[in-house]
Amino acid sequence: MRIGVVAPRSEPPTVGGAERAWTGLVGALAEAGHEAELVTFPVDESGFGPLTRGYRDAAQLDLSTFELVISSKYPAWIAPHPRHVLWMFHPLRGVYDTYHLFKAPLDPGPVEPATRTLLDLVRGPARRDRISEVLDAADAAIAAVGADHPDLRLPGPTSRLVVHWLDRVALSSGEIARHTALSRTIAVRADYLPVGVGAHVAHAPSDVPTPPTTEGDRTHLFTTSRLDGPKRIDLVIRAMAHVPGDVPLLIGGIGPDEDRLRALAADDDRIRFLGRVEDDELGRLYAEAIAVPFVPYDEDYGLITVEAMAAGTPVVTVADSGGPTEIVRHGVDGLIVDPTPEALGAALAELVADPARAREIGAAARRRAARITWPAAVRTILGDLGSPSELGGIRDTRVSRIPPSSAGGGTARPKVVA
Repeated sequence: MRIGVVAPRSEPPTVGGAERAWTGLVGALAEAGHEAELVTFPVDESGFGPLTRGYRDAAQLDLSTFELVISSKYPAWIAPHPRHVLWMFHPLRGVYDTYHLFKAPLDPGPVEPATRTLLDLVRGPARRDRISEVLDAADAAIAAVGADHPDLRLPGPTSRLVVHWLDRVALSSGEIARHTALSRTIAVRADYLPVGVGAHVAHAPSDVPTPPTTEGDRTHLFTTSRLDGPKRIDLVIRAMAHVPGDVPLLIGGIGPDEDRLRALAADDDRIRFLGRVEDDELGRLYAEAIAVPFVPYDEDYGLITVEAMAAGTPVVTVADSGGPTEIVRHGVDGLIVDPTPEALGAALAELVADPARAREIGAAARRRAARITWPAAVRTILGDLGSPSELGGIRDTRVSRIPPSSAGGGTARPKVVA
């Protein structure tokens, strides 16, 4: 079967966990006997206007050469196809579960007339044949009040309502043939999926190569991620005050919080920042680590967890980290502690002081990671859609595309009722 994996491409392009997962999925689909291709398009999230342009670009994609498509993130999942499978990573979290952090109101309140027209539209039914009308109204509001007007801030009440409306269209049961998610954490979050729709969970494995090591090679603590607030590298740095001895902490990654984190770590010469780390070096750092502290707040999945476990290295995470806590089993193949510097530091100190215990947990972690495989993920993602015959022989891949302007309408979509 010819399968397209449709994904947004950030500008400038970056390679993170999502990009590695999409590349891995394409390879796994090929291994399973399918002809698979990664289809990307640029998406700029710097403001409301660029984001809605991304939704328009996705909604206009011509995917008629594919028999089935898979998407994981906004705005790619609004791409039209009669056999569309969702493998959800996350929506735009700033207008969903982290919206409250921006202290923005839910009600737009008094707004300009052009903004009011847009809001009236997204309070109407969420249907594909109305996408063009809504996006044209968004363009008109931007032209009328300016991209920087408070009415259209991102995140803000208007942008929140518009994105929610677009996602309701994209993720409805009429548009998605099969709903799956990268983790249970994602699948159960409020408002992510349509009411009454459940999702199968397909964990992504690690594709980071790990070299063979001897236990004597384990010399440091290691963590890596984008250096920004939700990853809570500051919690790991503060925890080092409760780890005695001279064991070093190596931190990989770059990001907007780097200067603040370096300043926080300045008084501890055991802490080193490595910057961007390539995959081969990343595998070595995992394999030579005593433990990997990974403590993001409410992480969607946390591929770092699986990468470290695949290297036979214990992961120490915290109770509110989300995705990592559904993979790590406390005291068996990792540790889960309270999200405080004292608790995290004590757990790390325990593993540093007891190499035999760290080896035991690391061996169990390797066995756990070995059960997270691409063949299993592919089976879960595709389900009964693995061959065209499973949809009653439907092979018609005509798509309902929205026109560049407000022509509206759309072609009928084939549907199957079981």
